[in-house]
Amino acid sequence: MEGFSFECKLEGSREDWAKKLCLTQNGSLAKNEKALQECVKKEDEKVSIHSCEGNIIFKYRICEELIKKRDYKGSVEECLESEMEV
Repeated sequence: MEGFSFECKLEGSREDWAKKLCLTQNGSLAKNEKALQECVKKEDEKVSIHSCEGNIIFKYRICEELIKKRDYKGSVEECLESEMEV
């Protein structure tokens, strides 16, 4: 659609969100850059859609992981609406 622009509500690149997901899943990856990059690549391949939609999927999965680990008190929907830096 010509002239149409879409503003993504989630700032950050897909790589940033994939990295945050990987670190949320396994914090020890922060000490191993090669393993972290492999995780980011693997996660990015799972979400092969528009980057904004991909960011939303990554944030959803991060929220699920935070709730599972009891690092977030609330629902996935509340987590999705909350501010989160990448």
